[in-house]
Amino acid sequence: MNSGSIISWIKTGDRKKGLVFSVLILALFILAVPAFMFERKALKDMELHKARLKEAGLLSIEYRILKERIDSFEKRKAITKTEGIMQAAGNLMSLSGIRDKVKSVKTAGNKMITNGTEERAEVRLEKLSLNEVVNILYRAESPAMTLSVKQISIKKSFEKPDLLDLNMTLSLFMLK
Repeated sequence: MNSGSIISWIKTGDRKKGLVFSVLILALFILAVPAFMFERKALKDMELHKARLKEAGLLSIEYRILKERIDSFEKRKAITKTEGIMQAAGNLMSLSGIRDKVKSVKTAGNKMITNGTEERAEVRLEKLSLNEVVNILYRAESPAMTLSVKQISIKKSFEKPDLLDLNMTLSLFMLK
Protein backbone atom coordinates (compact mmCIF):
# COMPACT_ATOMS: atom_id res chain seq x y z
CA MET A 1 0.00 0.00 0.00
CA ASN A 2 1.38 3.36 -0.94
CA SER A 3 0.48 6.69 0.65
CA GLY A 4 -2.08 7.51 -2.02
CA SER A 5 -3.94 4.27 -1.37
CA ILE A 6 -4.00 4.90 2.41
CA ILE A 7 -5.66 8.27 1.88
CA SER A 8 -8.11 6.83 -0.62
CA TRP A 9 -8.77 3.94 1.77
CA ILE A 10 -9.54 6.45 4.56
CA LYS A 11 -11.76 8.51 2.23
CA THR A 12 -13.58 5.58 0.70
CA GLY A 13 -13.68 3.37 3.73
CA ASP A 14 -16.11 3.76 6.48
CA ARG A 15 -15.56 6.14 9.30
CA LYS A 16 -14.59 3.42 11.73
CA LYS A 17 -11.51 2.57 9.69
CA GLY A 18 -10.46 6.24 9.59
CA LEU A 19 -11.05 6.63 13.30
CA VAL A 20 -9.05 3.49 14.09
CA PHE A 21 -6.22 4.68 11.87
CA SER A 22 -6.26 8.15 13.50
CA VAL A 23 -6.28 6.64 16.97
CA LEU A 24 -3.32 4.41 16.05
CA ILE A 25 -1.30 7.36 14.78
CA LEU A 26 -2.22 9.40 17.86
CA ALA A 27 -1.29 6.49 20.17
CA LEU A 28 2.02 6.07 18.36
CA PHE A 29 2.71 9.79 18.76
CA ILE A 30 1.69 9.71 22.44
CA LEU A 31 4.05 6.79 23.08
CA ALA A 32 6.93 8.16 20.99
CA VAL A 33 7.14 11.61 22.62
CA PRO A 34 7.58 10.35 26.22
CA ALA A 35 10.03 7.69 25.01
CA PHE A 36 12.08 10.36 23.27
CA MET A 37 11.97 12.59 26.37
CA PHE A 38 12.95 9.65 28.59
CA GLU A 39 15.91 8.88 26.32
CA ARG A 40 17.14 12.50 26.45
CA LYS A 41 16.82 12.57 30.25
CA ALA A 42 18.70 9.26 30.51
CA LEU A 43 21.52 10.63 28.32
CA LYS A 44 21.78 13.77 30.46
CA ASP A 45 21.85 11.67 33.63
CA MET A 46 24.54 9.45 32.14
CA GLU A 47 26.72 12.48 31.29
CA LEU A 48 26.21 13.86 34.79
CA HIS A 49 27.21 10.55 36.36
CA LYS A 50 30.29 10.33 34.12
CA ALA A 51 31.35 13.81 35.25
CA ARG A 52 30.81 12.88 38.91
CA LEU A 53 32.79 9.66 38.46
CA LYS A 54 35.68 11.58 36.90
CA GLU A 55 35.61 14.10 39.75
CA ALA A 56 35.57 11.29 42.31
CA GLY A 57 38.56 9.71 40.60
CA LEU A 58 40.48 12.98 40.77
CA LEU A 59 39.57 13.43 44.43
CA SER A 60 40.71 9.88 45.12
CA ILE A 61 44.10 10.59 43.58
CA GLU A 62 44.42 13.85 45.51
CA TYR A 63 43.43 12.05 48.73
CA ARG A 64 46.11 9.38 48.19
CA ILE A 65 48.78 12.02 47.57
CA LEU A 66 47.84 13.95 50.72
CA LYS A 67 47.67 10.72 52.74
CA GLU A 68 51.18 9.77 51.60
CA ARG A 69 52.48 13.21 52.58
CA ILE A 70 50.88 13.00 56.02
CA ASP A 71 52.19 9.48 56.56
CA SER A 72 55.68 10.59 55.55
CA PHE A 73 55.49 13.55 57.92
CA GLU A 74 54.29 11.37 60.79
CA LYS A 75 57.10 8.86 60.17
CA ARG A 76 59.66 11.67 60.22
CA LYS A 77 58.14 13.03 63.40
CA ALA A 78 58.26 9.61 65.05
CA ILE A 79 61.95 9.26 64.18
CA THR A 80 63.05 12.64 65.55
CA LYS A 81 60.76 12.92 68.61
CA THR A 82 61.49 16.61 69.16
CA GLU A 83 59.63 18.70 71.69
CA GLY A 84 60.26 22.08 70.10
CA ILE A 85 62.31 24.13 67.69
CA MET A 86 65.16 24.65 70.17
CA GLN A 87 65.61 20.91 70.67
CA ALA A 88 65.35 20.28 66.90
CA ALA A 89 67.99 22.95 66.18
CA GLY A 90 70.24 21.46 68.87
CA ASN A 91 69.80 17.98 67.37
CA LEU A 92 70.67 19.32 63.93
CA MET A 93 73.85 20.97 65.19
CA SER A 94 74.95 17.92 67.18
CA LEU A 95 74.30 15.60 64.21
CA SER A 96 76.39 17.85 62.02
CA GLY A 97 79.19 17.98 64.62
CA ILE A 98 79.32 21.78 64.76
CA ARG A 99 77.85 22.48 68.19
CA ASP A 100 80.91 24.59 69.07
CA LYS A 101 80.42 26.87 66.03
CA VAL A 102 76.90 27.98 67.03
CA LYS A 103 76.91 31.71 67.82
CA SER A 104 73.22 32.00 68.74
CA VAL A 105 69.83 30.30 68.50
CA LYS A 106 66.76 32.49 69.05
CA THR A 107 63.11 31.56 68.75
CA ALA A 108 61.27 33.64 66.17
CA GLY A 109 57.74 32.77 67.23
CA ASN A 110 54.96 30.37 66.36
CA LYS A 111 52.51 30.42 63.51
CA MET A 112 49.22 28.53 63.44
CA ILE A 113 48.76 26.36 60.36
CA THR A 114 46.09 23.87 59.40
CA ASN A 115 46.07 21.03 61.96
CA GLY A 116 49.18 22.23 63.77
CA THR A 117 51.77 24.89 64.41
CA GLU A 118 54.95 26.08 62.79
CA GLU A 119 57.72 27.07 65.20
CA ARG A 120 60.57 29.23 63.89
CA ALA A 121 64.09 29.87 65.12
CA GLU A 122 66.92 32.04 63.88
CA VAL A 123 70.29 30.26 63.98
CA ARG A 124 73.64 32.00 63.58
CA LEU A 125 76.75 29.93 62.90
CA GLU A 126 80.31 31.20 62.43
CA LYS A 127 83.52 29.95 60.84
CA LEU A 128 82.10 27.05 58.83
CA SER A 129 83.66 25.31 55.88
CA LEU A 130 81.63 24.88 52.73
CA ASN A 131 81.37 21.16 53.46
CA GLU A 132 79.88 21.85 56.90
CA VAL A 133 77.29 24.23 55.37
CA VAL A 134 76.29 21.56 52.87
CA ASN A 135 76.02 18.95 55.64
CA ILE A 136 73.81 21.21 57.77
CA LEU A 137 71.47 21.98 54.88
CA TYR A 138 71.34 18.31 53.86
CA ARG A 139 70.46 17.18 57.38
CA ALA A 140 67.92 19.97 57.89
CA GLU A 141 66.02 19.02 54.74
CA SER A 142 66.48 15.25 55.13
CA PRO A 143 63.43 13.03 55.58
CA ALA A 144 64.52 12.16 59.11
CA MET A 145 63.93 15.74 60.33
CA THR A 146 60.69 17.68 60.38
CA LEU A 147 62.67 20.87 59.86
CA SER A 148 62.58 23.19 56.92
CA VAL A 149 65.01 25.98 56.04
CA LYS A 150 62.90 29.09 55.38
CA GLN A 151 65.62 31.70 54.93
CA ILE A 152 69.37 31.58 54.66
CA SER A 153 72.22 34.03 54.21
CA ILE A 154 75.84 33.02 53.78
CA LYS A 155 78.74 35.47 54.08
CA LYS A 156 82.50 35.18 54.17
CA SER A 157 83.91 35.21 57.66
CA PHE A 158 85.60 38.48 58.60
CA GLU A 159 88.49 36.80 60.40
CA LYS A 160 89.15 34.00 57.87
CA PRO A 161 87.90 34.65 54.30
CA ASP A 162 88.02 30.93 53.42
CA LEU A 163 85.39 30.18 56.10
CA LEU A 164 81.69 31.14 56.07
CA ASP A 165 79.20 32.69 58.48
CA LEU A 166 75.66 31.36 58.20
CA ASN A 167 72.37 32.93 59.30
CA MET A 168 69.25 30.84 58.72
CA THR A 169 65.65 30.63 59.80
CA LEU A 170 64.47 27.10 60.58
CA SER A 171 60.86 25.99 60.85
CA LEU A 172 59.58 22.99 62.77
CA PHE A 173 56.11 21.70 61.90
CA MET A 174 54.17 20.09 64.71
CA LEU A 175 50.77 18.44 64.36
CA LYS A 176 48.09 18.92 67.01
